[in-house]
Amino acid sequence: MIPMSVAQIAWAANAIPSSAIEDGMVTGVSTDSRTVNPGELFVAIKGERFDGHDYVEQAISRGATACLVDSGFRLKSPAPLLYVDDAVAALGRVAAHHRRIGHAKVIAITGSAGKTTTKAMIAHVLGQTFPIAYAPKSFNNQIGVPLTLLSSNRDDQFVIVEIGTSRPGEVSALSNMTRPDVGVVTSVGAAHLAGFGSIDAIRREKMSLFDHVVKGGRAYVNAVAVDGVGVLPRSGEIGWRTFGDHPEADIQVADIASDLKQTTAMIDGRFALELPVAGPHNAVNACAAFGVCLACGVPGQQIMASLKTFAMPPMRLNITASDRWTIIDDCYNANPLSVRASLDVLKCEKNHRRVFVAGTMAELGGAAHELHRELGASASESGVDVLIAVGEFAKDVADGAQRLGKNAQVFEFKTVDDACANVPGLLLDGDTILVKGSRSAGLERIISQLANHSDRPMQPAT
Repeated sequence: MIPMSVAQIAWAANAIPSSAIEDGMVTGVSTDSRTVNPGELFVAIKGERFDGHDYVEQAISRGATACLVDSGFRLKSPAPLLYVDDAVAALGRVAAHHRRIGHAKVIAITGSAGKTTTKAMIAHVLGQTFPIAYAPKSFNNQIGVPLTLLSSNRDDQFVIVEIGTSRPGEVSALSNMTRPDVGVVTSVGAAHLAGFGSIDAIRREKMSLFDHVVKGGRAYVNAVAVDGVGVLPRSGEIGWRTFGDHPEADIQVADIASDLKQTTAMIDGRFALELPVAGPHNAVNACAAFGVCLACGVPGQQIMASLKTFAMPPMRLNITASDRWTIIDDCYNANPLSVRASLDVLKCEKNHRRVFVAGTMAELGGAAHELHRELGASASESGVDVLIAVGEFAKDVADGAQRLGKNAQVFEFKTVDDACANVPGLLLDGDTILVKGSRSAGLERIISQLANHSDRPMQPAT
């Protein structure tokens, strides 16, 4: 964090200081009282299962310079408090001010799928040449984005921010906070349909990122996502580049080949990509990262060399092997677009049975039943040998698979507990197992159960 005075933070947050507040320098921000360091600002956030206001005294005892609290909060003894209308909103205002006083270029990434991986690729490449700030985890909401901005310091040349959304207007609000120099939309698909209602609405939401790219900045968008859109907005103010495997993409990735160990391709017709991760879709993510990093001053061959050592973030296509099975852990999130990408990875298995453990895709609203039936159909069409459907929509997934009359074995389990008890018995030694579902589905428990049925620990597949 760029150090700011308490008075400066109070001004940025639109806060009313308590009588016990003293001016001083704030050198960091924390929302967890257990990790507060001396000199930091503690932000008391009220969540569904906790209330940060219950831990204000603990934060003060650990040396917090000030605490950002809701206006109705009181302590029995004087304390260094900054009263605000809403602690989360005030955190965003402080982060926006921090962005204004900093000198780092901001790269903001959104999309229905691929944003976390693309963010990680960009960070991996830029971090080998420049001082950067980014969140290793998916800090992509109204709390995570400001914390990412506030994690940067005066030496950083780039801040890489991931922006997510579950309701209309969220991308625009977070993009307004970040004011990116470079904006990226990785994809547009049926994610969070419950909050948006249609793919067109999702596209508008994602594309609103570009309303807030600074004048003279750059915009990168998946060519498939804007195919047929026509003139892109703000074409006279920001520099547009499309990317991907679309034949008319400005930065094109072609000749994609992938197995369970690596993905190769040609980018821009002359740069050979050797990515040590599975999935043809990751060649498209790498294409986006290539365009951004090239614009940031990294030579093309250096980008390719850096991507040779890239590793996937946790729970995203992490492939491990035991003495019995190969497991593709893709449990972090799921929507129709990302499931199809993961099934393409499973199709790379040519020598053993392909098993797909399919969990719930969350937040699909009224389209959930039909989209889960389509998931089952996609799994069957992709050549899955065994489909194990788990969760609320397991019957829909199974119906979709059986509707095609393919030869896949299909099993249904209403709960993860039932799946954990039964899945190991459905497998054969040598199987390759894709486990994919939304984070709320809790499918990582199945992966743990499979590890318990192996004689040696799971290791990265080689």
